[in-house]
Amino acid sequence: MKILISVINNENDVDLLLNESWYRIPVRFCPVQSFKFIAFYETKRCRNGGKINYFAEIKSTEDRIRHDFMGLSGQKKDYELYRIFHLNDIKKLNTPISNNNKMRVTFILTTMHKFKSARDLMDIFDVPDLEGMVESWLEEMNIEYVKEYTFKCKSGKRYRFDFAVMSSKYLLDIECDSKKGHSNIKQVEYDLMRDREINANGWNVLRFSEYQIINEKEKCINVLNSMFK
Repeated sequence: MKILISVINNENDVDLLLNESWYRIPVRFCPVQSFKFIAFYETKRCRNGGKINYFAEIKSTEDRIRHDFMGLSGQKKDYELYRIFHLNDIKKLNTPISNNNKMRVTFILTTMHKFKSARDLMDIFDVPDLEGMVESWLEEMNIEYVKEYTFKCKSGKRYRFDFAVMSSKYLLDIECDSKKGHSNIKQVEYDLMRDREINANGWNVLRFSEYQIINEKEKCINVLNSMFK
């Protein structure tokens, strides 16, 4: 049995969900596969964000143009086709599913078995502990680092580094890129934009892919050795 992990970006949409028992997705983002349930990941913009707090069974669906049910806002999305999901009893999880690794969450299908046993989004998305593996390398190599370092650019934008290494040779941001989290076009474009801005602020960026971390440990360590030894 399938459940869709969906995204809620603001508190108004949380209120719509809880008070009126419906949710909407642009049709172009809807999975082709069928699913009977929806879980709702609330982003940091929401009061209880950064986790999945609720899920519900789908009662019925209908496709409508956005301005028919949300009114006109003067934006292009007013004329976009949306799928509206009318929901049965919305259930609150006893233990919310957290996003401790700050994964970028998009619409994705999973099984109810995985969903019900998950305590973190990594459990749902089957993401290996890439950061833990790279951290063990840094420890073995005696490279000093700061994990989950927040850097503020001159523009005022803030970015979280998986690992920040501040040595006399390099200011280095080490990123661990999972296949699921960093393979879609929008994320690739975002990563390129992010890295350019970080470079412009005096830092180097070193990205290790999931394949490299799991299958090419020695090559990755050699790269680090060449930079710091």
